[in-house]
Amino acid sequence: MPQLLYNSHHVLADHEPHKILRHCSEEIRNIVRGFGDDVEEMIERANLPVYVHFTEDEELEDYDMDIMIQQLGIGMALWDGCFEHKVLLGSLRKMVTSNAAQVTNIVCIGHGGFGRELASIMQHIVASSIAKELASLYVECGKPLATPITITAQDPAYSASVEWLLSRLPTPIQIVVDPEGFLEINESSFVMSCYPVVPVKQMIADLATDSTAGKGPACRIVSIGRNVSCSTLPNGPTRSYFGPTRFIAYTPL
Repeated sequence: MPQLLYNSHHVLADHEPHKILRHCSEEIRNIVRGFGDDVEEMIERANLPVYVHFTEDEELEDYDMDIMIQQLGIGMALWDGCFEHKVLLGSLRKMVTSNAAQVTNIVCIGHGGFGRELASIMQHIVASSIAKELASLYVECGKPLATPITITAQDPAYSASVEWLLSRLPTPIQIVVDPEGFLEINESSFVMSCYPVVPVKQMIADLATDSTAGKGPACRIVSIGRNVSCSTLPNGPTRSYFGPTRFIAYTPL
């Protein structure tokens, strides 16, 4: 089965890319191969921005639907009452009351299948919640949307059961395949991507350069180190960081 794989600008600019893998033991290389990566191919094609990788067809992980429905309910209850939810809502309110572009769609890149970890479930719940809250905020601020906000998600780990579960969220999430998720991104998009294995930020920049308007998405939530950032462009670059226990917002000069 063909897959598109991407190298980040860090890898492309490195004179000895994947240095650790080049010099590590065969035991370590076997661990990396266990995640489905071809070490030799990664090193050989490190100078290519995009390349095609072929894998054997594998059955995607399936889940006990009763348990997953229960997990979704628990996750939504946790999100509704947590501090991070209140912080994000405040950030969304600031964005809506500014002159930032109105969000019409949310694009999730690399959120993972539900078997990866609890964070995958929560990321999808947050995306659905953001769509609902943005719609309410736009109405509250006298800027009602002409059409409902849509959500698309791209990740090769999605199975049929995950697709069914995501379609049952308060704001449903539609699964798409690579590169359709990236092609959905425009100047009215809200992009969510936490610790992906593809260079999402660089690809967004390339898409903005090639777009007719020459603009990036209206808002992004992306991973930076061990934190997550939420950035938008109301009157200049504004960035907000979600750390384990704090939220910092600032507008660079």
